[in-house]
Parts: sequence; structure tokens; C-alpha cells
Amino acid sequence: MNGYAKGTTVEVAKSRAEIDSLLSKNGASSVGILNDSDNSIAVVAFTIHGARFRIEIPLPKMAEVEQALTKVKPKRWWGWNDEEKGRYRQAELAQRERERWRAILLLIKSKLEIVRIGLSSVEREFMADLVLPGGQRAEVFFAEAIRRGLEAGDAAPMIDTGDD
Repeated sequence: MNGYAKGTTVEVAKSRAEIDSLLSKNGASSVGILNDSDNSIAVVAFTIHGARFRIEIPLPKMAEVEQALTKVKPKRWWGWNDEEKGRYRQAELAQRERERWRAILLLIKSKLEIVRIGLSSVEREFMADLVLPGGQRAEVFFAEAIRRGLEAGDAAPMIDTGDD
């Protein structure tokens, strides 16, 4: 399957700047885009209508490149020296990061467009990324609550028949 941004040449810095501009143009304040290279995660944080949101983006890791190389190797791979193979791996990692940032830009752009045309609200579109008072994201809070409910056998019926 071909991805949305497969093969993009748009640099990460440009995608990040577009995200910053897009959020600001749509009423966001306190916009911040951070990289935590040690933990291979990036964060897009912003405030809209007094609510804080934090989108956490797992960054590609070299292990993903290595995994892909176990399936398919580029032509003439076996003739390359270690330096050439290392450059290839770094280029692949950089390409995956560029693709990731373009996809995140598309995601945010799509959500804000749905809000703009009145089909949804910021709160609904970014609910998973809402930062709760304790600092936890709603996605994590609700996922844990749902898991506990399912383990306890408290799953609600798929369809409410009103027979209560």
C-alpha cells in the first residue's frame, strides 16, 4: 500500500512550520512542537478555547529500517561497503520521518477543516489528545478505563434496545 506522503522530499522543518502556522491561523495559542529524540517521540502541543491538547507522535526508529531490510534490500546491497549501507539506513530513517510529519500535517489539517465547515468541534476532533487536569491525555485515561471495564465484564450492549 502506498502511503499519503510516500517519497516526499519536504523537509521536516517545513512540515513543522506548516503545522505551527495552521494551528495559529485556526485560533490555537501556546503552540509548541518538540522533539524528544531520546524517546523517539515528538509532541505538538497547543491550546484552543482554553483547552490544552497534546498530540504525541512516535518517531521512526532505526529498528524499523532494519526490519524493512530483512524483507527487501536495495539493488546491489551485497556489493556495498559498511559506509554505504550506513548512509542508506540514515537516508531511509530520514525519509520515514519526513513522511511521518507530512501525515501528521494532513491529520491536523483534516480535523481543522471538519471543524471549520461545522461538521464537528475542536473538542470532538482532538478529544484523544485533550490534556486532563492531572496531565494525562484523554486517550490514555479512557483506554485504561475501558480495559478495566471489559476485564470486569461490564461491557455495554452494542445496541440499546430500550428493554431495561
